[in-house]
Amino acid sequence: MVATSLARWRLIRRFRLRGIEFPIAEFVKPARLTGILNGHIPDLLLVPWTDHRGKTCRMMIEFRRPWVALVWLAQLHTGRHLTFTSPADVYRDMSGQVSMWGRRMTLTHLPGRPSRMCGHPDGRPKRWWLLPGMAGCACPGTSNHGWGGAAVDHNTDKGRPVGWLRWLAVWAPLLGYSWEAPSEDWHVRYCLGDDIAPAVMEIESCRAMGSVDVGYRGNNAKLVQAIVGAKQDGWFGPATKAAVIVWQTQQQATYVGLRVDGVWDAGCWWIAKAA
Repeated sequence: MVATSLARWRLIRRFRLRGIEFPIAEFVKPARLTGILNGHIPDLLLVPWTDHRGKTCRMMIEFRRPWVALVWLAQLHTGRHLTFTSPADVYRDMSGQVSMWGRRMTLTHLPGRPSRMCGHPDGRPKRWWLLPGMAGCACPGTSNHGWGGAAVDHNTDKGRPVGWLRWLAVWAPLLGYSWEAPSEDWHVRYCLGDDIAPAVMEIESCRAMGSVDVGYRGNNAKLVQAIVGAKQDGWFGPATKAAVIVWQTQQQATYVGLRVDGVWDAGCWWIAKAA
């Protein structure tokens, strides 16, 4: 079974939306962010990640491993490509935060509109009003996106399927992710700092085992044969491939993204290990 121990997980509260319960946990910053201000992460601490659309964002080095694992697992379980709405939703530097604030907020008094106190270039906090048709945002320098570990899922930002959100609510916390705002069921971020969730390491282990296909001889072929009920002779031949196809077909009812091609890959290792 998948390990679930998260030593640094500190639950703050839970909230419910659409009948689903989501956790909000304390955000633990990686040690390398000590002394660094929100939105001012040096380029050398940011690494790129490119999604299936060919679009690239940047995130903190420590956050890339769990994100890659979550993306892989989402595709295997649900067939969905987990990705970001825009690069700035993963890491939003100070200039981006200031720009967003300027587009959405105004110092002009707007009766009936939400307002909040926030800083001002003259150094004194002032009351700002939310412009009509705009979503709220954090004061510059306080954004959850300013630490390089947030993720606003492009798939769920509009027309969010309940089944997908139920899956995310179960698996994202096991990989170290937490929700951030009770009004946003699509907005998560990694919250374990330098720690890597056990489930992330298990996914990486499965992916490191590589694929087994026709012609392979060795212990991994015996392991596969034991799982699918084929003759355990250590040779991955046509008979083993046929047995793998039957096994994959049975598993695809639960793991929508699993390929049915007779090749025993990382997804198959994961499913067998989690059974």
